[in-house]
Amino acid sequence: MDVIKELIIQAATIGAIFNYRTTITKGSETPLAIFCLGLAASYFCRFVLPLRFNPTNPFTSEFARRRLQHTKGKGRGNGKLDRADLSDMYGTEHTYFNLKLDPDTMWENCGYWKNANGHFPTACRDLFEKMLTVSGALDNEPTSILEPGCGCVEAALHMLSNRPQNLVNYVGLNINKIQAQFCQERLKDWQSEHGKPAQTQTLRVFKADAAQPETWSNEVRDTIHSFMQPSASISPEKAPARKWLICVDCLYHFRAGREKLLTYAKEEFGTSLVATDYLIKENLSFVERWLLWATLTGIQIPWWNRLTKQQYIDLLVRCGYDRDSIQIIDITEHSFTPYADFLSAQTKKWDEIGGSMAAIRPFVHWGYCLRYWGWAGTLRSVMIVAHPKK
Repeated sequence: MDVIKELIIQAATIGAIFNYRTTITKGSETPLAIFCLGLAASYFCRFVLPLRFNPTNPFTSEFARRRLQHTKGKGRGNGKLDRADLSDMYGTEHTYFNLKLDPDTMWENCGYWKNANGHFPTACRDLFEKMLTVSGALDNEPTSILEPGCGCVEAALHMLSNRPQNLVNYVGLNINKIQAQFCQERLKDWQSEHGKPAQTQTLRVFKADAAQPETWSNEVRDTIHSFMQPSASISPEKAPARKWLICVDCLYHFRAGREKLLTYAKEEFGTSLVATDYLIKENLSFVERWLLWATLTGIQIPWWNRLTKQQYIDLLVRCGYDRDSIQIIDITEHSFTPYADFLSAQTKKWDEIGGSMAAIRPFVHWGYCLRYWGWAGTLRSVMIVAHPKK
C-alpha cells in the first residue's frame, strides 16, 4: 500500500508539474485542468487517505498509521492502540529532532564488514585501509595519488588525517558537479582547520569524466601531469617516488569502460593500481545472465562492463600492467550480505521515524541486489592490485 501510494503521489506530482509548464508555454486550458487534477490527486493521497487512521486529527493521522504498523502483533489486542495512543502528538517520531544531519564522514562504498559491527563509516574506512595495506600504497615513500570517482573526497581526508607524511600530491575526479563542488568545500574546510601540509604539492578535485581522459580540460591535464614534475621547493627526498591510481567502487560504473583510464594512467604516469571491482562467474546460465542483467541495469552498471576473472587479468595486461604482479582478492563474504543487512536495518529505522520511503527507494533496491548476489554467487566483490611492466 505504501509503495502504491508513493507511486501515485510521484506520478501525480510530476504530471501536474509537466502540464503546468505546458500551460504556461502554450496557454491551453486542457493542461491546466490536468494540472489541477494531478495536484488534487497528490494532496488526496498524501493527506486525505491517512485520515482513516485518525479521523479526529489530520496532523497526526500519518503518525497513527505508522504506530499501528509498527506495533502490529506486539501491543494489546494484537496491535490495536487506544484512541489516546493514536491521537497523541508524542510518540517516538521526535527522533527526527535528534538526528545528526551534519555527519562527521561522507563515505560511499560497499564497505568491508568483517569487524565493523554494523557501523557503515567503520566498514567503509576498513575497506579503504585494507586497500592501502594490501597494496602498500603510502608505505614509506612520498606518493602521488589520482582517485577517479572520488565521491565526497572522504578517502583523501582519511589519508591526510592518518597518513599525511607520505602523501605528496592528490587529485580527485568526479563526474558529478554537485559532489565535485562539495569536495572542494570539504578540502578547504580541512585546510582551514588543520593548515595545508608543507609537503603537499597538489590537493585538488575536478569535475571530469574519469573514464574518458580525452575529454579532460587542459587544467585537469596540467594538474595531473604535475605528478611527474616535482616543484623545486620540494627536496629530492620529498619528491613523489610512487604514483598510484586508487579506484574505490567506481570502475564498474564507467559507461566508457575501464580500459581508457587504465591505459592512460599507466602510459602517462606509470601508476600502480589498487581498486575494488566486481567480477562475474564463468559460464552463467541463461536465467543467471538474465537476472544479472536486470539487477545491474537497475543500479546503473553498464551490462558491457561485466568481466570474468580471466577477462579482467587480460584487460590489465593490455593496459600495460605486469601479469605476474596482478593480485585479485575475493572479499564477497565481508561485503554483499553484511552490507545488505545494514541497508535493511537502516531502512527500518528510517521508516520508524516517519521518513519517506520514496526518498530511499533506490537504496532499498540496491540492498535486494546485494543480497541476491551474495546468495547466488553470480557476482563477486574483489580487491585488485597491479603494477606496471618495468
